[in-house]
Amino acid sequence: MEKFYDKSFCIDKKIMRSRIIHICSGWGWQTIIAYILSKKTSFKNLKIAEVGCGTGSFSLILNFLGADTMLIDADEDALAASKKVFALYNRHATFIKSDVLAPVPEDLIGSYDIVISCGLAEHFVGEDREKCFLFHKALLKKDGFAYIGVPNKFSLCYQIVRLFRKMTRTWGIKTEDPFTYWELQKVSKKVGFQKSVIIGNHFLREDIIIYSIGFISAVLDVLPPKVRAIRKRRKTKKCFDGEKGENQEERMVLDRVAHLKNGLKVKRKKIKDYFSAGLISFSFLNGEKDSDIYCENKKV
Repeated sequence: MEKFYDKSFCIDKKIMRSRIIHICSGWGWQTIIAYILSKKTSFKNLKIAEVGCGTGSFSLILNFLGADTMLIDADEDALAASKKVFALYNRHATFIKSDVLAPVPEDLIGSYDIVISCGLAEHFVGEDREKCFLFHKALLKKDGFAYIGVPNKFSLCYQIVRLFRKMTRTWGIKTEDPFTYWELQKVSKKVGFQKSVIIGNHFLREDIIIYSIGFISAVLDVLPPKVRAIRKRRKTKKCFDGEKGENQEERMVLDRVAHLKNGLKVKRKKIKDYFSAGLISFSFLNGEKDSDIYCENKKV
């Protein structure tokens, strides 16, 4: 099995803060929060599973809001990192080692309201890609939905950074096959989801900013080994540090949710939804209507 988590990569509160800001700025996160609020559902009554969790940043945010969270990964190093992240913020979650290509543990089948993955499904091809989607589906309650985030094959920003890294041999990922808007819908339908609503995670101008930073990072990675070693030591000098307890990150998330309660305009922007660097599939078991996700001018 190919490993995707770099165990040498360390995380402190400063890095987590930037990750949380990035996630909360995306239309995917804002839409999932607005949808939950529109259903008048308490976060404390939700059971969330994140598959291929990595450091579990998305789950951590939902945990701040009171959701019961479970994190799944086949990589012990990734699970160890996510445990340290949750401990950093004094948060409790369940951590399970499991492979999406293996049978779903029986005690987890049909147990979760929302199943999330961010940057997982693109690492599988052919039948394995479908098995990845089926793993999400098996975890869901009958009225639940999956939130599946993947890179977009038609994103110019993504392809430029990917090509540069491959040309400079700094890509480091054996398998990453991005999706198109239409393939994401096709696979969701094939595995049995009744309805899938696909949205772009960022507007194109935001992608340009994000991937410009990514391109600079890619350029820095081709510097001489000694220079890279110095840069890496500076980046990882502090790992999982910071005081436990009340934190700015949790307050920031709570404030953002309070703002969303005043109403979120999620508009159908076809260019964004087809060409954003990140695509999000809201895949429902019960055939949810598009209008329930696209809550334009709708107070929640």
